[in-house]
Amino acid sequence: MLPIDLRLVMRPLTAAIERGFYAAIQWSLKHQGPAVACLLLAALVPLGTLNLLQYQTMAQYRQQGNQAMQEQLQYLLGRLVLESYNNLNGAAGKLFHRRNNEHEELFSGDSAEVQATVDLMQQMLQESCKCESVSDTRAAFVLEGNRNWAPRFPSDLRLQPPAAAAAARARADFVSRPPDRQDVGFYFYYDRPSERLFLMHPVSPEPFRDSASLPPRRIRAVMGVIIDREELKYGFTKAFSRDHTMPSRYDTPIGVVLARADYYFEIRDEHGRIIYQDSQWKKYDGCDDYIQASFLVTPEQGFLTGWRVSAMTPSTIGKVTDRSLQQMFLASAVVAVLLCLLLIILFRAGMVTAKVSNMQTDIVAGVSHDLKTPLAGILASAQLIASGRASKPQDVKEFSGYIMAEARRLTAVVEKVLTMAKLESQQLTMQPTPVSLLRLVDQAIESVRCAFPGVTIVKGDVPDDDICADYQGLTTVLVNLIDNAVRYSREQPAWVQVDAHWVPGGERRVLYLQVSDRGIGIPPEEQPFIFQ
Repeated sequence: MLPIDLRLVMRPLTAAIERGFYAAIQWSLKHQGPAVACLLLAALVPLGTLNLLQYQTMAQYRQQGNQAMQEQLQYLLGRLVLESYNNLNGAAGKLFHRRNNEHEELFSGDSAEVQATVDLMQQMLQESCKCESVSDTRAAFVLEGNRNWAPRFPSDLRLQPPAAAAAARARADFVSRPPDRQDVGFYFYYDRPSERLFLMHPVSPEPFRDSASLPPRRIRAVMGVIIDREELKYGFTKAFSRDHTMPSRYDTPIGVVLARADYYFEIRDEHGRIIYQDSQWKKYDGCDDYIQASFLVTPEQGFLTGWRVSAMTPSTIGKVTDRSLQQMFLASAVVAVLLCLLLIILFRAGMVTAKVSNMQTDIVAGVSHDLKTPLAGILASAQLIASGRASKPQDVKEFSGYIMAEARRLTAVVEKVLTMAKLESQQLTMQPTPVSLLRLVDQAIESVRCAFPGVTIVKGDVPDDDICADYQGLTTVLVNLIDNAVRYSREQPAWVQVDAHWVPGGERRVLYLQVSDRGIGIPPEEQPFIFQ
């Protein structure tokens, strides 16, 4: 492949860009309002698009962060429910094995021994309740297999009908279980009609089998404890309350994690009634700065079916994202303002450059015309003299005078161009000298009359005084004023009048040179640029 010269490729591209930019500037000169609107859109649309994308990114980050925190809270709640499950199992294990770890008394067939075991379990329950000042809400029982699983309750306990009916339903649930689900060590049965929780401990004279491949043991009895709703409510309040002296949830590894943060809990039963609610729950419920998560106990978990444990903790993700968005919007606003200012400055500079270019083009065209006219007159007069057709002394004198007048006019045009060049390069220096005011006005009027023979230029009141000024510069200014008055006159031939008068100005007088005409005037929007 032949090597590609990038200059050959970039040169037409650069030229096309320059032409497009110049065309845009020319269009902007004619349509300044739409041009400014296009510049603002060019600055604001990209920034607005970036801000929208950033906002969507921050919103997605906030959503993902909240979802991650909710999943973490759900995990913590699941662990708390599991801890409650294990705590009840552990407490009941001491209760069930207090008399005999092998439960031989339940398999002896002696009714007195079985009743003694039930009474001992009930006594231990009563002792644990006394220290907490709780009413008699717990009851122990035993289901005996040799009596068709008939329940045996403590001898000194008069069981209420709802509790008796709940025990009958718990017995029916156990009997309906297949053998592999009876031999489970411990399990919970929650009786919804009576709102009581049954902790069941099936026992067998056969040793415990740790392998799932072995057939289940034959269950001979079931030890159990009944816990009603009020007792459960008290237990959860003790476990989750921040006001308790030694809350049990702080005694475990997961409790230590919870103790280091602001967590608020709520527990509701299967009917939606509040079992426990933190004192600060209602205060922060529904706040945007707090994350909530819930854990629903399902029937498969075999515990408090339908109960819902909820947790709430403060989250800084919303504050961080809001602060980031505020900073982003503020920075974008500053950048937008600066970018708009830069574009407007570049736009104005381009407009000024284009306007100056147009003015230079007009000046070059005007100077070319001003040079061409006197040169043509000088050339024609010189040809007449050189050819001998103007041989008479009077004709020679007339044409020679015309040549001198046109030469002065040509010199004035050249001086004007040189003066403008010096002004552009800031090299123009003034040389003040004594100048006759009448002579200055007469020469300026005469220069314009030579260029426009048919016009009427009247010299009004001009004081016969000498002034200190740069003769050439002041003459150029006065000639330009008279020349413009003639060129842009409504009437033809044009009428112009030149006046001068003194005005007191403190220690020094001020001279006013005034050129009056009947021209078209300068538009108001162009008047601020007269002296630029």
